[in-house]
Amino acid sequence: MALSAVSSPESPPRRAAPDADDVLRRVGMGRGRRWRRGLLALLVVAAAVTAAAWWWRGRNANGAPPRWQTVAADRGDLEVHVVATGSLQARSTVSVGAEISGRVAAVEVDVNDRVTRGQVLVRLDPITAANALAEARASLKSASADLERSKAALAEAKTLERRATDLASKGLVSTEENDAQRSAATLAGSDVSRSSAQLSLAKIRVEQARTNLEKLVIVSPIDGVVMSRAVEPGAAISASLAAPVLFTIAEDLTKMELALPINEADVSRVREGQRASFQVDAWSDRTFEAQVQEVSFAPVVTNNVVTYSATLAVDNADLALRPGMTATATIVSDTRKQALRVPSAALRYSPPVNRDSKAWNPLAPPRMRGMGGPGGPGGEKAQPPGVWVLGEQGPTRVRVTLGASDGEYTEIVGGELAEGDAVLVGHEAQGPA
Repeated sequence: MALSAVSSPESPPRRAAPDADDVLRRVGMGRGRRWRRGLLALLVVAAAVTAAAWWWRGRNANGAPPRWQTVAADRGDLEVHVVATGSLQARSTVSVGAEISGRVAAVEVDVNDRVTRGQVLVRLDPITAANALAEARASLKSASADLERSKAALAEAKTLERRATDLASKGLVSTEENDAQRSAATLAGSDVSRSSAQLSLAKIRVEQARTNLEKLVIVSPIDGVVMSRAVEPGAAISASLAAPVLFTIAEDLTKMELALPINEADVSRVREGQRASFQVDAWSDRTFEAQVQEVSFAPVVTNNVVTYSATLAVDNADLALRPGMTATATIVSDTRKQALRVPSAALRYSPPVNRDSKAWNPLAPPRMRGMGGPGGPGGEKAQPPGVWVLGEQGPTRVRVTLGASDGEYTEIVGGELAEGDAVLVGHEAQGPA
């Protein structure tokens, strides 16, 4: 009896079996994923090799000796400078004004003109002053006539006085009349004195009027150059309260002065007679010479900064310099001949040394042997100034006593440094040997 297979409606359908690629893809091990993971592993290995190579190179470099930069201690001239900025000015400047009032008739000079002493600058209208002189002369003649009349009256009074005295002695004139004649003579003498004084006053007024007439012509009091002009023809000048300034004249500009404010910290080093040099912006390619004339004792306080004015004499024969120019001057305050010197940079340099090893390590923190402070490495105490000298055993610090300095070099006046010693001023780390 044959049996036929009948499917049950409740049984699920049968699924196809997955292939190998699909299984690898689902677990993250497909062909693309394996390629990317392999590349990432290769990069990690390369980075590790590079780091190891750099570490090995640095380890070898730490053992390489440094390339020292040295300068031999030598002898040379040192100049100590004081630098200040000031302005140029004329040696003497005179303001020319009008002493009397009047109207300007003519102006004879202009700005930048060279004038000599006594040269006419301005002429004022002379009419008013001429009339005043004529009036004073008339008053003088009147006073002279009054004096002559007073003298004649005095002579007459004296004659009458003598006659009355003679008659009174003979009893022909009363005492009262005699006294009256004596008083008249005395009054006549007083009139003569008053007339004489009036005559003197009239003479003074004539001289004053003549002087005022002369002052209508204003002349230069010095030889120099006209710096400014404040008057034009036809202008009215009033000198009732103060003399108006018409011109400013600078004395011969071939000799000028440089005014410098010297800081209070440097004033003790600036003295009369010291030489100096300076430059101005107008002539940047030139250096001008000067000499200190004086240093003022009066302080100048500006924003709590104390300075003292120094005046320097300047030769300006070619008239290249002009008043008001800003100048930066360098005063030579001290000179040391053939002094033992080292570069100033050597005083600030100290070679770094590895604390844990005697080998050179430029990455190690620096250690200044004998140069540390209370807050420095190891709590070392501060010591006197010194420099590092390169010897057979390597850098060695020697103590020195410092002298003058010009900024670039510093004088050595004592200590353990000798001429010709190789003084360290820097170093360069070398690569692997």
